[in-house]
Amino acid sequence: MYLNNAGASITSETTHNIIVEHLQLERQVGAYQAATLSESKIQDFYVQAALSINAPSPNNIAFVDSASRGWNLVIEGLPINKGDKILTLSSEFGTNLINLYKKTSICKAELIIHNCDFDGTLDLNKIEDFLKSGVKTIVLSHAIAHGSIVNPVYEIGILASKYGAIYIVDGCQSLGNIPVDVQRMKCDAFITTGRKWLRGPRGTGFIYIKPKAKIKESQLDLSSSSLVLDKNEAIIGLHIIKNAKRFELWERNIAALLGLTNAIKESNSVIKTKLFSNKEQYANNIRKVVSANDKLKIIGSISSKSGICGFFLKNPDLESSLINNFKNIGLNVSTMNHWNSPLQFPKNGVKNIFRISPHYYTNVQYVDSVMDELIKF
Repeated sequence: MYLNNAGASITSETTHNIIVEHLQLERQVGAYQAATLSESKIQDFYVQAALSINAPSPNNIAFVDSASRGWNLVIEGLPINKGDKILTLSSEFGTNLINLYKKTSICKAELIIHNCDFDGTLDLNKIEDFLKSGVKTIVLSHAIAHGSIVNPVYEIGILASKYGAIYIVDGCQSLGNIPVDVQRMKCDAFITTGRKWLRGPRGTGFIYIKPKAKIKESQLDLSSSSLVLDKNEAIIGLHIIKNAKRFELWERNIAALLGLTNAIKESNSVIKTKLFSNKEQYANNIRKVVSANDKLKIIGSISSKSGICGFFLKNPDLESSLINNFKNIGLNVSTMNHWNSPLQFPKNGVKNIFRISPHYYTNVQYVDSVMDELIKF
């Protein structure tokens, strides 16, 4: 009974078949020829990705092999100097914090952590105070990974724009889960993955780069740049393409890219037909049961647009019992550890945050089963 879509969703049969068909084509004609024959399909990826987030153009999209790769590229490309202030939240995922700390340490900049409560309360006045005090970059997640907190990314975008701050949004847990509009968000970059709520294959993701964003490419190859030679063929410079594809490398998994393209198409269709309501209702029902159980503490809001229900046990000694109960009835849910959320992890001695994440395609019987188990616990 699969309820771990915040980790990785199950691909649709059509997406699976597209991946396999391209791999078979590569066996028949070779990878290079297969890519040439699939060029129009490859270009459709950029179109579909742009549509999914309301990007101004497909040229604002770069394919990456994971959201972590995309995150690293964007953070490494930030124009951060000695003494600059970068703001993030205590609810951020561990990988995000690692690379922010690395970047600010190297640049001798200051990383400011705005603490958030388990209920997701965020003080926009405090965010504006940080901007007034000299914060030049804001980096945060749209939806957090370990609970139902959805950050006010659109309101923060207005503030960032007002003060001329660079604004980076991690959308790993939002795209396919919550509608996304990067133009309304006013972000300079938006990073997401394919394997989670989009139902794409593992090893896929993409970056949105706002036109004229002050983010530099940290890696180059012949797909994104070319040498500039003088009349004697001496190297005198580089010509780097101006759009988001400057963040791509030439070598990539075309079969996975095509699978992601179909997954995004299906997700775009789901949004249009409002099937998000199924996922939201499933998750809200689970959160109500969690909140009614005195042994459990929910992370985030009981009512949320997010499909993630995160909670922990008030008594750490009962953790193994709940884990075993889920296993015994065949429930596939995930647990998150301290390294996943190092600055917003419970301090009562628990080792796990439980994360239950249904999707729109989830069998309602699975939802009923997990609710029954939580009621009995």
